[in-house]
Amino acid sequence: MLWEASDRVCGKRLKALLPILLPALERNGHLNLETEIRCKILSMSAATIDRLLKMLRRTTLTRKPPKVVPELRLRIKIRTFADWNQPLPGSMEMDLVAHCEVI
Repeated sequence: MLWEASDRVCGKRLKALLPILLPALERNGHLNLETEIRCKILSMSAATIDRLLKMLRRTTLTRKPPKVVPELRLRIKIRTFADWNQPLPGSMEMDLVAHCEVI
């Protein structure tokens, strides 16, 4: 419940959120823990939190939708630094842009 309430953050961030999140959930009636369990949760390390959430993360894994590339971007050829054959070494291309008002 703490992991879900914190928007499924990593163990390191959840560890930092626990002292704030736990009292807030208890105050609003979403969580009711015994003192011993509350102390154990607050004393857990980030690695232990990650280890305990490992199986839960696998079952709640959501796949990202495929990235849609606009058709125009597919039609325009873009040269990158990896294009070693062209231009030949020693040549240079430059664009000049003026960032001022033309009167």
